[in-house]
Amino acid sequence: MFLIREETQKDFGVDLRLELLLEESYASNYKIDVQVKDVKEAKRFNNDGSYSYQIKISTLNYLLNSINSLFIIYLEDRDIFLWEWCYIIRKYIEDNKVNVDNQNSISYRFIKKLDEQELQEIFSEVKSKYEKILTVDKNSILKNIKQNSSDLNISVDSIVTKYNLKIIYDYLIKKKQLGVLTVLTLYGIDELLYALENGIMTTRLAEGIKQFLI
Repeated sequence: MFLIREETQKDFGVDLRLELLLEESYASNYKIDVQVKDVKEAKRFNNDGSYSYQIKISTLNYLLNSINSLFIIYLEDRDIFLWEWCYIIRKYIEDNKVNVDNQNSISYRFIKKLDEQELQEIFSEVKSKYEKILTVDKNSILKNIKQNSSDLNISVDSIVTKYNLKIIYDYLIKKKQLGVLTVLTLYGIDELLYALENGIMTTRLAEGIKQFLI
């Protein structure tokens, strides 16, 4: 299901990049950033069967800059991989109101085992996210003036992005200025609403918002 590329520079937190293979092993350019940590001896599990691991806040923040990112730990003595989406870890921080400004790391309980079924679910979720991006791009009027290649995706389905875009959306509706953003971005109204409602940030949308705020 994936092409696996090892990152030679690991200082920032990405050890591997996975690329989805579509029908007939077609490389898709749909990518996942992965951080992998090794635990030689898993001494203690929690009562719910999860395993607690300390994650550096700086590493998590770096991984969250990617559209899709996974944090994986390998328990050597159990020969199992545990994993979680980085955006789910971020949601845990927000839901539990953890003040990450005053600490370098957080303890997260990993419970998902990386098996064939979980890999299929990861594959399906990433494929779905990228297809949302393409839904916006396919009908873009920039296609008609041959400038669509300049419109790059920045993030999709990010909790932080969704939250910020909702604030912008509510403000535009209140001020009745949504049409102004369509002019600045060259998106149709349906495309713009789709991007705002689904947390899709593109270079065009980011530039349009910047011009609007200025």
